[in-house]
Amino acid sequence: MRVRARCLIALAVACVVRGASPDPAIVTAMRSATHVDHVLVLQRTGVDEDLDLVIAIGCLRRRPGTYIQQRWDWAEETSIGLFLQGRGRPDVVYRVAIEKGPKDIDCAGRLERVTSTEVVISCAPEKGRFGPMRKFVYDSRAKALVKQFDYPPYEMARIFASGERAVLVGSDYQELTAAEYDPERTPSFRILGGAEKARWTRRVQTTTGTVGLEVRREISIEPEPLKEAHFGSERRFALSNGRLITERTRRGVIRHRLPQSTYDEFARVRPGRVRNGYRRQ
Repeated sequence: MRVRARCLIALAVACVVRGASPDPAIVTAMRSATHVDHVLVLQRTGVDEDLDLVIAIGCLRRRPGTYIQQRWDWAEETSIGLFLQGRGRPDVVYRVAIEKGPKDIDCAGRLERVTSTEVVISCAPEKGRFGPMRKFVYDSRAKALVKQFDYPPYEMARIFASGERAVLVGSDYQELTAAEYDPERTPSFRILGGAEKARWTRRVQTTTGTVGLEVRREISIEPEPLKEAHFGSERRFALSNGRLITERTRRGVIRHRLPQSTYDEFARVRPGRVRNGYRRQ
C-alpha cells in the first residue's frame, strides 16, 4: 500500500501520514524530516488520554546500533526525533524536535527520563566517564518544543541517611555538590549551599588531579571501603563483600553465597528499568 504524507508547517510541524499502524507513520515522518535511510522507534510513552510521545532514531547508510537498556550509537550522522502521535488516530503525527548527535564525540546515547513534559538523554563517550546530558522540554498542548539545553551530570557517590531524611554528595569532577531529601518538605529535594553544603562535603574523601592535554583539574570522590555488617542471633552472620554471607558456628565458618536474582524478580521490583528497555537477554 502506498503511503501518502502531507506536512503542515506552523509553530509545530504536523505530519498527517496515511499508514496501517503507528510505527510506520513515525518512520515516514522521521524520513521526511531527516532524509535518513534507517529508522528505529525507541520508545512510546502516553502523555495524556489522546497523545503518545514517540522517540525514534535514524541513520544514513547503516542501521542504528542498539544495546541493552536502550543505548544506541549517537554520532553526528545519527538523528533523534521526538514526535507526538494521536493514540486513536495514528495517522496524525506532530514533530516536536529533530536533533543530530554530538559533533565532536561519538557516544552511547540512552533515554534517562521520559515524562509528559520532558525527555533527558545521556551521552557516554567510549573513552571518558560522562558526556553532557541533553534535555528537551516540550508542551504537549502546543505540540511544540519549549526549550532544549545541555548540562554536565553529577555522580552522586555518597549518601548520609537518618530516618526518612538523607543527604547525597556528588561531583561533576569540577566541584562537589550536596542535595538534601526531606519528605516532610515541599519540594522534597533541595540543593545545599554555603555552610550547609560544606558540613556534608567535608565528610567525603576526595582526590584532586589533572587530566587531558589541556591539563584540566578534576575532583574525584574516593570510594568508601565496604564495612562488614553483622546480624542475626549472637551476631554470628556477616555480610562481608556484598555477595557473600559468612556464618560462625562451633565447627567453623560457613560461607553462603547470595543467589542471583532472576529476570522476573528484577522486573517485578524495577518496573521502570523494564519500561526503559531492560530486556531478558
